[in-house]
Amino acid sequence: MENDLNVLFVEDSLDDMELLVRELSRGGYSVRSQRVETESELTDSLNRGNWDIIISDHNLPKLNAVSALQLTNNKGVHIPFIIVSGTITEDIAVESMRNGAKDYILKDNLKRLVPAVKREIREYQEYKEKIAAEQALEKNNQWFELALNVADIGVWELNLETYQVTFDEKWLSIIGEPANCPKTMSNTESHKYVHPEDLPLTQSRFVEYLQGKTPLYRSEHRILTKKGHYIWMQAIGKIVEKNPQGAPLKFLGIYMDISERKQQEIEKTQQQNAILSAIIEGQELERKRISGELHDGVGQLLSAIKLHQNAIESTIQEGKQPDFSILGHCGILLNESISEIRNISHNLAPKVLEDYGLEKAIENMCNRIVSKDIAKIIFNSYNFDWQFETLQATSIYRIIQECVHNAIKHSKATQIDVQINQHLEMLAITIEDNGTGFDTAKTNQKGGLGLNNLEARTQFLGGILSIDSTIGKGTNILVEIPLLKKV
Repeated sequence: MENDLNVLFVEDSLDDMELLVRELSRGGYSVRSQRVETESELTDSLNRGNWDIIISDHNLPKLNAVSALQLTNNKGVHIPFIIVSGTITEDIAVESMRNGAKDYILKDNLKRLVPAVKREIREYQEYKEKIAAEQALEKNNQWFELALNVADIGVWELNLETYQVTFDEKWLSIIGEPANCPKTMSNTESHKYVHPEDLPLTQSRFVEYLQGKTPLYRSEHRILTKKGHYIWMQAIGKIVEKNPQGAPLKFLGIYMDISERKQQEIEKTQQQNAILSAIIEGQELERKRISGELHDGVGQLLSAIKLHQNAIESTIQEGKQPDFSILGHCGILLNESISEIRNISHNLAPKVLEDYGLEKAIENMCNRIVSKDIAKIIFNSYNFDWQFETLQATSIYRIIQECVHNAIKHSKATQIDVQINQHLEMLAITIEDNGTGFDTAKTNQKGGLGLNNLEARTQFLGGILSIDSTIGKGTNILVEIPLLKKV
């Protein structure tokens, strides 16, 4: 099968060029050629053509092989250059080879032409592929360096034979070391930068990676900066070079400053702990409230019944006729005790919440309080059809219950308006009273009126709590809860 070959001939004889073309054709090439014999013609052809090889005679009236080779080199053209001449001295041939000529062939020995051309074309193709690979590698390196700079990432390399570790300037800048600081140190010496509490974990992670237990080495630990404080860094790396026996030789890794992310995680954990503490505090207050109701309500009623019982027993022991009307009073007290226990049980876990849902449970709570003539409570619900999970519904119920109890207990309100309004993906809960009001700034500082518990429950629901209160003008509480899309 013929191979296309673009040949630029530096030749003053058309017959000699055609002789060379025929030789190449017999060697399997389909030749496209052009003949030049002056410097200007050579320059023009080099500018316009896409040549695979240059074949040059040595002695031309206006040009010779040495000059043609020099002109080609000066233009930065790196295609193969072969001299084919009838007369060329060994000195000129050697000088030409030193200057870049690939071969020289005498015209009376043209059987060497095709093998020489094939060899040079193959080597030139390998050269072009090598150059392309180097350019691609250089481009990738540039992109890699750009990515590292943009991401503020430092690079380090560990020699696993000498256990010397080398850091780049970016890593040094992250920790605040000057660029002229020693970049290479022993692996043991580099440990001085790692927080003592984190060092054992980083070492164990590295050992796990070397043992093949993890695909990459990953570690998050604190690094000491030049200013004497620690920053959080994430290290990621892998083995990039092994010897013929498979033993690791070189380890390459990157460092990223993750202090901001760690700070956010710490703040999130602190916030979660604060929410948990507030919920626990609210539960403790709830327990104390229940304990007080049992002691002051049910306990007193049962104590009164016990006193009546003792009075009847004493009268009987004295041989006197007991006043059986006391038993009627005991029955009344027992009924009141049962009612108190029922109320306490309802406040703990309202069955109506489980049976009929959140809206009915809130309405029932408002009606039960009204029945005690403590305050006038008006409840309204608009467009509410969302089905909350039990824990969420209980939290919303407790928020409203706490607000209503606060209004009755602390604000001495005579009217309380409770409203729930579902709009798009938000549930708005409003509790408004006409009580005495309070100074919200002072209350927020003290965390009184169960506000910590209200805020904790609201945050648990992912909502926002807003309180507007003026002394002497009542209080308006707004709780906005996002409604998560149903799956």
